[in-house]
Amino acid sequence: LQFYMAGDYVGALLRVRGINKGGMFGVPAKGRNFDVACINLYRFEGDRISDLWMHWDAYSLVGDLGALLIPVQ
Repeated sequence: LQFYMAGDYVGALLRVRGINKGGMFGVPAKGRNFDVACINLYRFEGDRISDLWMHWDAYSLVGDLGALLIPVQ
């Protein structure tokens, strides 16, 4: 987890890791591990978050879940 701050903005680089125990994207649970990189950008107004932008590596997640027709390399 890393944070970057500039003015009213805070960026967070993080990883989400877990085990697929429930269906996702139409793929039944297979008990597979996943490890996904994420980037969040927050804008603050005073002490409250006023905006949030999130980006995550959906391609890697789908690959980790075994839902890709072409394997992730």
